[in-house]
Amino acid sequence: MKSMLIKSLGLAAGLMLAGCGSEPSTKPPALANDFGYSPTGAPTIPPVGKAGTDQHFALGKEVSGEWWGLFRSPALDDLINQAIAGNRSLVVAQDNLAAAHEAVLVAAGGLYPHVDFGASVERQRNNFQAFGIQLFPPKEFNTFSFGPTVSYSFNPAGPTAHEVERQQALEDFQGHELKAAYLALTGSAVTEAITIASLNAQIEAVNDMLADDQTNLKLVQDMVSAGAGTDLDIQ
Repeated sequence: MKSMLIKSLGLAAGLMLAGCGSEPSTKPPALANDFGYSPTGAPTIPPVGKAGTDQHFALGKEVSGEWWGLFRSPALDDLINQAIAGNRSLVVAQDNLAAAHEAVLVAAGGLYPHVDFGASVERQRNNFQAFGIQLFPPKEFNTFSFGPTVSYSFNPAGPTAHEVERQQALEDFQGHELKAAYLALTGSAVTEAITIASLNAQIEAVNDMLADDQTNLKLVQDMVSAGAGTDLDIQ
């Protein structure tokens, strides 16, 4: 009977540990072997005019966080800095990332013992009469208690570790969300700035054409006044 009891307890402990360790793995899947959109490699772009050497794509290179600085435009730099400083989406993304980081720290705290220290003072009165004892009259006295306490959640199969991995994955996700919001904001601002600059250049070119037309009209009017032309030339 004793041997059967020991075997039963061992079997129950094994089933409990197996149940605790049945959580799915959080290991990410393997990445694909494709690292580009084109199987023939990145194309080479010839220079325009005196722009310098051929342009090319540097695959696998890290791009600077202030990538718009490649335009070498102080006005564009000021514009992007203003857009970043006043954007609420970035503030929300940064707050979400900070909250996710704190959640990781909270989850990781379960991997270590919790140590606390407390102290208290109580005023008490003995009541021997409640037990039918009439030896002493009631007397008041103080009770002092203080000292550390240590607690630890024992989880040999690792549910706390899985929770830490889950929170770390959520933190990584929020980090990517922040980067996406940053790139979306700066990309949109640079695109709009280039569009506005292009329209301003077109307006300037049209104004130059109008100025040339005004000069040509003045010349024709002078020719008509001198008798070398007709009103049809003016029209």
